[in-house]
Amino acid sequence: MRKPLDGKDGKYDHYFPYEIADPGNWTVRKSSDRVEFTQTVSASDGYAYEYHKTVSLVAGAPDMIIQHVLKNRGSKALESSVYDHNFLAIDHQPPGPPLHVLFPFDIKAARSMAGLAEVSGHEIRYIKTLAGNERAATGITGFGNSAKDYDITVENRATGAGVRINGDRPLERFAYWSVESVAAPEPFIHVRVEPGQEFRWSMHYHFYALH
Repeated sequence: MRKPLDGKDGKYDHYFPYEIADPGNWTVRKSSDRVEFTQTVSASDGYAYEYHKTVSLVAGAPDMIIQHVLKNRGSKALESSVYDHNFLAIDHQPPGPPLHVLFPFDIKAARSMAGLAEVSGHEIRYIKTLAGNERAATGITGFGNSAKDYDITVENRATGAGVRINGDRPLERFAYWSVESVAAPEPFIHVRVEPGQEFRWSMHYHFYALH
């Protein structure tokens, strides 16, 4: 992205429509059980990389795996935070009391969720069903520096559907938000890749029915 010349303070603005300086070269390969994306960006001011993402289904299991490889082809280190939106819409039901979001650690909420949901021990529970413009959101802390805490379970105990999400890197930050259409647990990890090196990370999604 290209930094604007209109006097912005230099801080990244999540909602600003930055101009894309170089979209890179993209290739997409598809097969019966996976899709592979590759992006290559040539050197600019010492920065260059090759990014590879594979979304695959596991044979004979209700599982999906997303794998990433970031290779630093430039002369400067690449460093950033990376997160996943995880827009979950289980059986098209709005987030409400049947929805439970569970973690392997005691979670702490950065702020109140306006009486719409609350933190209790290892989980987020809804007090009411979201409707209209209602939004339940907070930052979450309480996780450690091990990848074992990258373990999120979301269950709708009315419809009987659930998903468990595991990552193989430690959490750096965690945001949670939800509106009428989706619940979005957003895990952040820290990425740093030295010149000539590569960084790998993956997420495993297991879908299941409650007994």
